Amino acid sequence: MSTRIPSIASRAALLLLLTFIAACTPAEPTSTPTPSPTPPPSAETILAASGESMAALDSFRFRLSHENGGTPLAIGLVVTDVEGDVVKPDGLSLSLGATFSGFFVELHLIAVDGVTYMTDPVTQAWEIQEAGVNPLAFFDPATGIDSIMSDMTDASLAGQVTLDGVTTHHISGKLPSDSLVPLLSTVTPDLTVDTEVWIGEDDSYLRKVVFRGVAVAGDAENIVRTIALSNFNQAEDIEAPPLN
Repeated sequence: MSTRIPSIASRAALLLLLTFIAACTPAEPTSTPTPSPTPPPSAETILAASGESMAALDSFRFRLSHENGGTPLAIGLVVTDVEGDVVKPDGLSLSLGATFSGFFVELHLIAVDGVTYMTDPVTQAWEIQEAGVNPLAFFDPATGIDSIMSDMTDASLAGQVTLDGVTTHHISGKLPSDSLVPLLSTVTPDLTVDTEVWIGEDDSYLRKVVFRGVAVAGDAENIVRTIALSNFNQAEDIEAPPLN
């Protein structure tokens, strides 16, 4: 009987020791699963959101510039640089750098209340444009900007880029030349133009567009057209200029 007591005591002591060790051993930390990153929106989703945001704007400022060429806007008039404000539905105030019959000229154009005014390239006096020679019969930047988002094909998201402190989605794709009629007047039909757009991540505003390649008869193969947009909903009302 006495020989079993140490055995029982030993077992009890061992049990107490194991309990003490278990209590003192730090528990393994519970691992928190890493959340899967949210996938970026598709290029089509970004373009659709931008189309809605741009259509809702009352006004914006834009600049159309060229590398390796220009865009014919009227007979003998080839535009190389256009900058100004668009106030919907049909208000425009533009400054144009162009060549006219081979000579550089600077023109100013205002459209308001259905009437278009343009400065004479020589005297710089304001004149009312007749309907048949009105450049705005072919030039409608508001419509042209909207068509970029709705007509772009083979769109793919190239990444994110910061432009003037704004984080933008960079999308590349193609645009039918017919979609550029409101911006470039007469185009060569049935062409596709390599197109890149930069769209604000937070506001979906179109910030920049680059067109590469032939869109108009006579274009150089390496022509590049760039449109930069800014001053969203900041333009003042456009008024008719004084006539001499």
